[in-house]
Amino acid sequence: MAARLHIVLVLALVALFGAPRLSLAQHATQLQAKWHRVKVARVAPAAEELVRLTIDLAGTELAESYETPGQYIQIRTSATEKAGFFAIASAPGETRWELLIKTGTRHGGDTPLPGLSDQLAAMAAGAEVEVTPAQGSGF
Repeated sequence: MAARLHIVLVLALVALFGAPRLSLAQHATQLQAKWHRVKVARVAPAAEELVRLTIDLAGTELAESYETPGQYIQIRTSATEKAGFFAIASAPGETRWELLIKTGTRHGGDTPLPGLSDQLAAMAAGAEVEVTPAQGSGF
C-alpha cells in the first residue's frame, strides 16, 4: 500500500512540475557526479505512455544513498550521452530501484520526438545504464 501511494505521489509531482530543464549548475553537477554502471532488471508497461524501468543495484553501494522518498537520480545510456533526472519510485532500502518513465514526449507538435525516455523504455533486461547515487533532500 505504501509503495503504491509513493508511486502515485511521484506521478503527481511529475505531472505538476514536468521534467526538469538543465541549468548550467545542473550541467556542472552532472559532470561532477559519480557514475555507476548498473543493469536493467526489467522494463514493463505501467500505464499509457508510462513505463516502469527497474535497475539492479547489485555490486554497488547505491542503495545506501536513497534515504528519503522524493529523491532522484541522474541516468544516462553512456558517458557520451546527456543524462536525465528521474525520481525513484521504489521505497528506500531496496536493492532495485524503479523509475517511472514517460514515453512519447511531444515538443509542440503531434509527432513524438525520441529522447532519453524513449531510449530507456526500449531497453531490454540485461542492458547497462549509468546512474548516480540518489540526490536531493526528498519530500
